[in-house]
Amino acid sequence: MYTDQTGYLEDFFRVYTSMDTKANMLSFAEVEDLYPILHQPQESFTVHLPERDVVFQRRDKLYVADFSIQVAAVTRAYMKVEEAESQAGV
Repeated sequence: MYTDQTGYLEDFFRVYTSMDTKANMLSFAEVEDLYPILHQPQESFTVHLPERDVVFQRRDKLYVADFSIQVAAVTRAYMKVEEAESQAGV
């Protein structure tokens, strides 16, 4: 699978996204650099944001959180080329 779109996940950072999938991946290491995380092995992990907590529950081999509320906050998905041009000042 290939995606050429990015969006901003509120309270986190810019992420790769796809409207063709039911799930998107989030870097645990990048989240851990920003916020404290409580990990309950083989069950869940909780990211402690300033205003709320986000719980990722284990489902089979993945940890899943419901970001349906945050999806509305992504106002525009950018093509990778557009993002690179923006950063280069083009």
